[in-house]
Amino acid sequence: MRTSRPIRLLVLLAISFVTLSVLAKYNPYFPLDLTITRMIQQISFPLFSDFMELVSVSGDVEWGMISVALFMILAFLIKRKYDALFMLVSVAGTSIIGMVMKLVVGRPRPPEELLLNYPGYLKDSSFPSGHVLFYTGLYGFLLFLFYSHVKNTVLRNVLIIICFLLLILIGISRIYLGAHWFSDTLGSYLVGTVWLYIVICLYKKYAIK
Repeated sequence: MRTSRPIRLLVLLAISFVTLSVLAKYNPYFPLDLTITRMIQQISFPLFSDFMELVSVSGDVEWGMISVALFMILAFLIKRKYDALFMLVSVAGTSIIGMVMKLVVGRPRPPEELLLNYPGYLKDSSFPSGHVLFYTGLYGFLLFLFYSHVKNTVLRNVLIIICFLLLILIGISRIYLGAHWFSDTLGSYLVGTVWLYIVICLYKKYAIK
């Protein structure tokens, strides 16, 4: 029996993540990481730094929990309790994956001299990026919900674009602020996508429409 294309892609993403994890465990950073960090940190648009901080802070634990709580309350108010439940599963899963992989890989953070306007030097493991994982779990799942359930085409497209931009911007912000390497964010996108796909499959199978 032939394997479906989504499953083949899922396996490829998982293998890529495992390979990158092994490489990250034995390499504090890659030459491309430093090149991309320096390139992004050269961006000097007005208020760009403040905007990057805002995007990043929104993924901090405190603000992240508030965001999830607000979206869940909204889902319950519009009688979409299964949306709220699976949203929580999606976010909780990415958090657990991030914590476990940080312990397994134990990669050091970028050097302190690369930090830009960030409150204190982070000493926990750098790989993968917890912020990117959180955004993938939350806004990736919201993107799916908006695509699946919002009937108004204009509103649906606007919401999808907003979620997509947030997913891209969080990776850029973590690199720009010097909190993570490019490969840290790439690892998060890889494993976050795999987990998100699993959650969406479970949602389609068990959620009441």
